[in-house]
Parts: sequence; structure tokens; C-alpha cells
Amino acid sequence: RKNGYALDNEENEQGIMCVGAAFSSFRKIAAGAISISLPVSEIEKRPLFIEKVLETTEKTSKLLGHF
Repeated sequence: RKNGYALDNEENEQGIMCVGAAFSSFRKIAAGAISISLPVSEIEKRPLFIEKVLETTEKTSKLLGHF
């Protein structure tokens, strides 16, 4: 929560990790979330995926009126 995203390190399926983050509405409450899954073999790319997920949730929040 402090970082604005969540990580799943093979908790749901072995060999797969996920990065997810929530987006907000104009009411400033969580309206939904976006996540992406990738193979653990691509762990060196995780910072890039975190960045992209956060960019996407920020844009989505703005579209929903959260400034």
C-alpha cells in the first residue's frame, strides 16, 4: 500500500508473478484495479512493469475525475 502497488510472487501459480495497483474515482476511493502477470524468469523486468502499471492507474484515475 505504501508503494502504491502489490506484488504476487508465485502465490497463485508457480512460475508466475503479478504486479497490480488500484485506480480511484472522483470520490477518491478505489474504483478498480489493473494487474499484469509475467513469468518469474523475467524478474529483471519487474521495475518496468511496476512503472507501467502505476502510469496506467494514474491515467485511469484522472479519466475518472480523481486529480
